[in-house]
Amino acid sequence: MGYKEIVTIEPGKRGGKPCIRGMRIAVDDVLEYLASGMTQEEILQDFPYLTKEDILACLEFAAQRDRVTARSYSYLQERAEKGDRDRYDAVLAKVPDVEPETGDRWPSV
Repeated sequence: MGYKEIVTIEPGKRGGKPCIRGMRIAVDDVLEYLASGMTQEEILQDFPYLTKEDILACLEFAAQRDRVTARSYSYLQERAEKGDRDRYDAVLAKVPDVEPETGDRWPSV
């Protein structure tokens, strides 16, 4: 089963964040647990309603999102190099330079 069958997005749940199987646990929650050093086994012990497939779906979702983001920026940069600089600047002007929830600056591209 791929991430598309596990990761759900509902506008009224967790502010529209991607969640696992319609539950109130968000993909970024699981990713933060992993990033903090928790093992998959520890996560599964703390959250017995999750499965190993749920955790792998979170990783797959994050990888896919990263690929899409990288392609989007590459496309915009390519358009800018071909002379469509106004459109490139207009799109980038809409992207905040800080992460809204934490105030952290986005890495420069």
